[in-house]
Parts: sequence; C-alpha cells; structure tokens
Amino acid sequence: MSQVPYSFKDAPAMAVERLTDVIRVLQPKAHGCTEDVAVTGFSIDSRNVQPGEIYVAIQGQRVDGHQFCDEAMKRGAVACLVTHTEGIEQSKQCIVVEDSIRALGYLAACHRRAMKANVIGITGSVGKTTTKEILTAVLNTNWRTRKSQGNYNSTIGLPIELLKLRPDDAWMVAEMGMSTAGEIAQLVDIAKPQVALWTAVQPVHLANFENIDGIVNAKAELMEGLGEDGLLIFNADDPRVAKRCAAFAGRKFSYGILDARADVRARIEPFSDWDSTPFMVEFGKGKHQMLNLPMVGRFNVGNALAACAVGLALGVSGSDLVAALRYIKPSDQRCKLLAYTGDVLVVDDSYNANPYAVEQVLRSFAPLSPRYFRWLVLGDMLELGDEEEQIHLELGYRLAGYGFDRITLVGDLVERTYEGLKTRAADGVELEYFSSVNEAAAALNGPIPEGARIWCKASRGIRLERFVQALTAKLA
Repeated sequence: MSQVPYSFKDAPAMAVERLTDVIRVLQPKAHGCTEDVAVTGFSIDSRNVQPGEIYVAIQGQRVDGHQFCDEAMKRGAVACLVTHTEGIEQSKQCIVVEDSIRALGYLAACHRRAMKANVIGITGSVGKTTTKEILTAVLNTNWRTRKSQGNYNSTIGLPIELLKLRPDDAWMVAEMGMSTAGEIAQLVDIAKPQVALWTAVQPVHLANFENIDGIVNAKAELMEGLGEDGLLIFNADDPRVAKRCAAFAGRKFSYGILDARADVRARIEPFSDWDSTPFMVEFGKGKHQMLNLPMVGRFNVGNALAACAVGLALGVSGSDLVAALRYIKPSDQRCKLLAYTGDVLVVDDSYNANPYAVEQVLRSFAPLSPRYFRWLVLGDMLELGDEEEQIHLELGYRLAGYGFDRITLVGDLVERTYEGLKTRAADGVELEYFSSVNEAAAALNGPIPEGARIWCKASRGIRLERFVQALTAKLA
C-alpha cells in the first residue's frame, strides 16, 4: 500500500476518533490492525501510555522509541505508529509510515480541520505559558475552551493536544514554541489558527540564531501564516513586535502598559508584597475595569493584560475578566508562590530563565519592605549562545546593587556570576556558589529567617526544582 503525501496545508477535514480513522487518514505502508476500537489519545512515552492510546515511536538522538513498543502495548496501547517493525514482537499492531513525527502532525491537521473549534496561537520569548493559562480562564467565562497542556508546544507536543479536540469545543488556546526557524510555520500549517497573540521578543534561544532579528523572523511566522481574515493581538510595548505587526493587513488589536495608544492599556496599582497585584484595565472610549491578579510579580500583569486583550477583542465583558482572574493559579515551577510558617514565602520559578526574565525577578524584590529577608537562588540561564559567559558575568555586577541578604548560585555558568558579584557585593551579604543542585541542597543548614522572601529561578536543564524540594521540606 502506498502512502499519501502528508501535506499539512492540504490536509482534508477527517476526524480521528477510532483506529480505522487513523488507517484511513494515513494510508500507511503497512499495518496489521484488524480491530476497530476507540482511540483515547496519543503518547510518545511508553511509561505513561494509557489504555486506548496510540504509542508514537520516535527515533531520538540518544534513544530509539521503537524498542519500547511492546512495553507500550502491554500498558494498553491499541497500536504503535512506527517507521519499522524490527525487534517488535507485537508487530501486527504497528502502523508503519516513513516518518512517525510527520504522520502525527498530519493526523492532527486532518482532525483539527474536522472540528468547529477556533484556535488561538500564542508565541513569544517569554510569558507564553502563563498567558495561556489566564486566557483559557478568560474564554471559559463564555465558551467551552481547551488548552494545550504543560509544555506541549512543539511539532510533537502540539499535534498530540490538537488530537484531543472534540466537537463541542468552541476555542483552543495553543502555545507555539520554537528553537529554530520554520518550526512555528509548521505549527501554523497544522493548527490553522484564526487568532494570533504575539507577546514579546527577547534574546533567548540565541544558541540557534545569529542575532535577535532571527528570533523576530521566526516568531513572525505565526503572524505571516494567519492570513488577512485572521485577528492579530500584539504587544505595543515591544518595539520589535510592534514594528513587525504594523505590516499585518488584517484586523489588529494592541495592548500595552507603557504605550498610551494601545487599544487595551493597564495601570498597575501600588502594592507591598507578593501575594497579588491589583491593576486597572482601560479599553474602548473611557471604559475601565479594576482587576486583581493573584500571582507574584508585576511582570505577570503583562501576561494578564495580553489575555484580557484577546478576551475583549472577542467580546468578553469587564465583569467576566474579574471572574476569570479571581482564581488564577500559576503552573508548577512557574512563579508558583508557596507560603510557610514564620511569614516565609518561596517562589518556585525553576522551569525557565533568561536575562529578561531574571531582570523582572530582580524588580520584584525592589518594592519589598526592608524588614523582609531577601534571598535569591539562581541557576544557569541556558541557550544564550557565544555570549553566555559574559552575560552571566555582567549579571553578577548587577546583582550587587539590589540589596539582597543572601544569594545562592547553582551551576557552571553562574560561577561567572559569582566572580562578578564578589567584586562588588556589600559587606554582610551571604554569598554561596555550588556547581550542582545536589551540593546546594545538601548545604541547606541552619534556620530560615522569619519574613524571608525567597525566589528560585533557573533554566530547566539545571533541575533547580530539586533544590526547591529540599528547601520546602525544611520549611514544612
């Protein structure tokens, strides 16, 4: 049997709900599936396969997923999507294609076109996940809304999420990440969004780009794939984003805290601690709504404002915004606030880090009362390219001016931060450097001062959440 060409742009509307649907859509090179059963989802991790799912075997750089097909089927997988059956005992339940990742994307493209849901694509260097969570809450006040889960925002993860769409879903909020040029364009071809939200451009993923202009071009793929009949919402405070979006010929809607010309604006109210952030949203002709974001960090107002801008552009009322933000909670390891006896607050922000995000964390310490014990725990910022050591060194110089009581640095790159910090740190500041998270966790001796405000931040690869676990276990 010959395969159909898996063109995402030309994918027909075909719902993928049963095993026979998968066969009909893919027209694979070979398969031995004879039983028609419901497909409950797709998984790329054999350890987490649930009964009724299809296991997608991927040839990785270090591990070949094909060697776990039999394990996946023992766990209840109804079939495996593979590129070969060599070494697989239950090969009859294998669906053989040339490229399992592209086949997964094609299945998602066909299924998405068969569903009535509108898709909102979110891209940006920072704030995508938090904005996604808030926007989903905003839209759920009026419509049944689905969101991409966790960090499933890649050419593998997003198709898995799109395949969860059901006929009664009205909206899907889809985070679109990238590490190289062309990835977002591919996600747009698969997801076919009607609305695009562009949050910001910052110097992240520089290891894969010559300069920030390359990042702008890669992020702009979402806007360019939208089409003139789509709706573009963008951050007017980001000059690179605003300049690029000015060329969009379709309907546009801007938001900003600094730009008074933005369609939706925010004014942040004074506050003294980390428990929440009150702000005023202004929109239309003289309209305004007071809101309260129950999240730490003024910078998260920008994420909330982006979500509010989308909602207002789609007809959500100001009172609905109030209801949506009332119970917002951050995702794990993303500005998650933890409270302990003795008025100790810990922010678990260990999922990601870059120079811009760290700068926002530093600013979050600025308005705190002097009575609080200020403790920053910082790990390496990864994927910054050739300038990574210099960036970390200069950060050390900056940290000296923020009045911290204690600074803990963890990782290889922040050793440079430690070197810079030592030359300028004020007397009495507790400075400590550890090459690994395990060393840092093992050194957690002595009491934590009452009134401590502790922020833990690093790139995901550092695994700083292990330090957070040790710290919170000590505080519990």
